[in-house]
Amino acid sequence: WQVDMDREADMQFVGALDLQLVRKQIPAISLEMEQHRTISPEGISRVTQSLLRLLASHGMVQLKSSPAPPKDIPVFVSHYLFFDESGIFSPKRKVFDEIKEGDRLGTVTNIRTFQSTPVYAPVSGTLLTIRFRDFVRTGSKLGSIGKQVDAL
Repeated sequence: WQVDMDREADMQFVGALDLQLVRKQIPAISLEMEQHRTISPEGISRVTQSLLRLLASHGMVQLKSSPAPPKDIPVFVSHYLFFDESGIFSPKRKVFDEIKEGDRLGTVTNIRTFQSTPVYAPVSGTLLTIRFRDFVRTGSKLGSIGKQVDAL
C-alpha cells in the first residue's frame, strides 16, 4: 500500500496502527484480508504461507520448502467508488476482474422499497476492492478500481 496523505480519501488512514508505527520507526507488518464474511480456511492458509515466505526471505524463520520465486509487486493508482443511495450492495464482479467504464459492478437494493439500482463503473481498470453483500449508507465507499502504473 502507498498511502498519499495529500489525497482527501486517504486521510481516513491517518490514525491507523501501521501508520503510527511507521512514524515512530517501529517495524510492522499489516495484512490485508478479505471482508470477515468471506474469510475461508483457504484464504487464511494463503495469507499465512505468504507471510511465512516473506519472513523466510529475510532469514527470520526457516521453511522446509524453498521460498516462492520473486514476483513483481504491481503499484496501482486507485479510484474509489461511491454510491448516492443506501441499501444492501450485491456485487456482480470480483476482485482483480478487469473492468471497463460503464460495466455493471452490482446492485444496491433499498431495504424499505426492495427496489434495486444498478451500480456502474465510472472508470476502467482492475477491480482492487469491492464490498460483499454489505449494507451501505449514502456516500459509502463500495470499492476501488485501479490502474497499474509501476511494478516493484
